[in-house]
Amino acid sequence: MPPAVIATQERDQQVEAIRATGPDAAGLLKGTDGLARAWESLTAAGSAEVHVGKFECHRTGCFTEVLHRSAQAFEEQTSKILASDAMASWPGAKTRSAPIVRPDGSIAVTWMLFAAQDGGTAPEAP
Repeated sequence: MPPAVIATQERDQQVEAIRATGPDAAGLLKGTDGLARAWESLTAAGSAEVHVGKFECHRTGCFTEVLHRSAQAFEEQTSKILASDAMASWPGAKTRSAPIVRPDGSIAVTWMLFAAQDGGTAPEAP
């Protein structure tokens, strides 16, 4: 099976597991607004090389797809996201799917941000 198919299946299983936990009762979605803006601002002057999708949140966490037009954009944006204050401020666990290379050469990853185990809340949008 091609790596992109395996990565897509694994990502889909993770996303479905989050969705299956039910509605966002803790208000996690509010905390993702500032995070998405911060991630978009990390791109080179708002370049079209990276697109941050809308977050979808459920009881155990949130996820969004980030599309990179090139391998270089993927590497640069991933490093910037991981080093960002916005990412560090999320109170729960964080992970992302394996990179999914699309037929056009673009790379998609899904970032997953989980609710804090200690009941902490997502950061407020600035």
